[in-house]
Amino acid sequence: MFRSNCVRWCCLVLLAASLSAFGAVITETDPTSWLNATTNSQTIDFNGLASLGATQNYGSNSGLTLDGVTFTGMLGSSSYQLYVVDPLTSWPDFQFSGIAGINSVLEGPVENRQSDASFLPYIHVVLPTPVTAFAVELMTKGPDGLSYSISLDGSPVFPNVATSPRPDQTFFGITSDTPFTTIDFMLPNAPLSGDAQMLLGSFSFGTAATSPLTSGEDPPPDVPEAGTSLLIGSGLVGMALLRRRLQRQKA
Repeated sequence: MFRSNCVRWCCLVLLAASLSAFGAVITETDPTSWLNATTNSQTIDFNGLASLGATQNYGSNSGLTLDGVTFTGMLGSSSYQLYVVDPLTSWPDFQFSGIAGINSVLEGPVENRQSDASFLPYIHVVLPTPVTAFAVELMTKGPDGLSYSISLDGSPVFPNVATSPRPDQTFFGITSDTPFTTIDFMLPNAPLSGDAQMLLGSFSFGTAATSPLTSGEDPPPDVPEAGTSLLIGSGLVGMALLRRRLQRQKA
């Protein structure tokens, strides 16, 4: 019984050690504020990738790569859907403007799940090197104003990013003290059996200029990561169990 408990305890310790908090993140809703908090920023727009008044299909496993950044539209575990839409397309759905005025957008997979258990489509972004800042313009259609869930390196750091109805795009930027290489955009609350889609305007990335602390705020004291704290605590528990076992043997 004692050995079984020890094995279970060791498994829990290893699992806890594999988990770590993502770190401090600050969000920006104003492009100027984000630029002021970022260095070495690069901006990607999707202008000129689709013919005038048309759409261009990039729905393959290789996706679309611009300036080393790869965008892939995941419709299923092995199926893909991604388009660049010219702003002059005849479809009224795409008549909108971002911070740079009228611009082309990246259109993600159609969100038409039949149940909550179905595969959740998303746009997967892979950066060429780890960064600590990114910004994007967000919008949805079918319906408008849906909230995004945005993950960094697979961690759902931003589960509920609200957007405005078309034609307005919503600027969303972050700076982080933890580098990341991948970003996932999805619409977890889109209505089932609908035709909701993600629309991304210009995409920027760079390096956080300073640690993401409020101006004038003293840095927090050093705190062990979650895995380290659990290892220490679990070690103490293990020692207590061993001591109790020895006491029982002597009795």
